[in-house]
Amino acid sequence: MLLFWPAQFWGLDTSTICLLLLGGLVAGFINTLAANGSAVSLLMMSSLDISTSMANATNRVGVLVQSAVSSLTYKHAQEHKVAFNFLPKVIYSCIGSVLGAQCASFMPRQWLEYSVAGLMLFLLWLVWSEPQKWLKTTSEPQKLAWYEDLLIFLGIGFYGGYIQMGVGALLFVALVRGCGLSIKDANLFKNSLVFFFTIPAFLVFVWNKQIHWPVGIVLVFGQSLGAWLAARFGSKHPQASKIVRYLLIICIVAGFFLYSGLLAWLWELKKA
Repeated sequence: MLLFWPAQFWGLDTSTICLLLLGGLVAGFINTLAANGSAVSLLMMSSLDISTSMANATNRVGVLVQSAVSSLTYKHAQEHKVAFNFLPKVIYSCIGSVLGAQCASFMPRQWLEYSVAGLMLFLLWLVWSEPQKWLKTTSEPQKLAWYEDLLIFLGIGFYGGYIQMGVGALLFVALVRGCGLSIKDANLFKNSLVFFFTIPAFLVFVWNKQIHWPVGIVLVFGQSLGAWLAARFGSKHPQASKIVRYLLIICIVAGFFLYSGLLAWLWELKKA
């Protein structure tokens, strides 16, 4: 009987499994609706003494399943089809993802953290400015030139393969401000793109044997439920666009404080 109890089989005690499930649920909800939910899952793995590179790799297990669940939920709730040139963006982002995942396999931890912190400041300005673009309820798709598509989505794919944390905010900016989509439609394509370009990154990390499978599998269950709840909320709530924008701003600010080292500095200052 004990053989089939997860705490015995996976080497994780019951309290750890429960915390991972809860953290996964929160991460999946925030990742689906806004961005930077991976901060929750990465922090939880850090508390388990999992190395930064392994946590970064293990995070992709939950993200892969979470993005599939949220994409299907948004697609099911979609009231009208949007004319959007999706395939080239998938191809470019997948190529970028492979390159980014390879870099993440040997990149020093500090580089990872500082690159996220710098990006968060840039994204905060883009999300804060021109609120009318974020609050519109209908999409007005704008066709990008092929080289704009290539540069933007190759870069986003590279970043997504590199660290994942914050890639949702990048995609939101590209799809809402660059491609003219509403937040609701952008969320469908954001989560779909994350699903496709996470596949090659995930395979790179599997090949490099960097995934902590027991933790990753537990996170999958929490993140899948969180993604389903968030997609249901985002597709049904009449004020979803406004709520998502404010949540995105909060998550971006939190990501900056976390990865710039300011949060740790303030904590040390308080203890002193």
